[in-house]
Amino acid sequence: MNIFKQYIGLCFFLFLLSACIKPPDYPDEPEITSVAINKTNFGELDFNDAIVLTIAFQDGNGDISIAEGDTFTNIFITDPLLDITSEYSVSEYIPPLGAEDDISGTIQVIMAGTWQCAIDSTYTQATQFEVQIMDRARNMSNVALTPVFDLNCLE
Repeated sequence: MNIFKQYIGLCFFLFLLSACIKPPDYPDEPEITSVAINKTNFGELDFNDAIVLTIAFQDGNGDISIAEGDTFTNIFITDPLLDITSEYSVSEYIPPLGAEDDISGTIQVIMAGTWQCAIDSTYTQATQFEVQIMDRARNMSNVALTPVFDLNCLE
């Protein structure tokens, strides 16, 4: 009987503990928490040498993806050396799950053959990209920077 009382007490304690755990409360505007890059050295003419960005994000209302029928892009990657912005979209719709809409996760963007060197560049040029995402309500995230990487340019 003593073991039964301990078991009931443990279950009651775990129930109280779970009632105290609150789900995350992110703002409605998406936030990029980090950006990683797959390598630190890329060749300009090797178009098979894709740059892969991994974007970690959080969003309070869970509308970071593109819904069926949407025609806009929502990932913007800017090369500040050339002032060129490439646009991408989250490829799959993320449906709301549960009572809370707050979501967090990662998005991978494969940039195959989309980079280039500035005119009169040196053989190796250090650069980084600026990354921003937008949700379906058109809220823009913060601007996050990739780590610095080297782009091997032709002379």
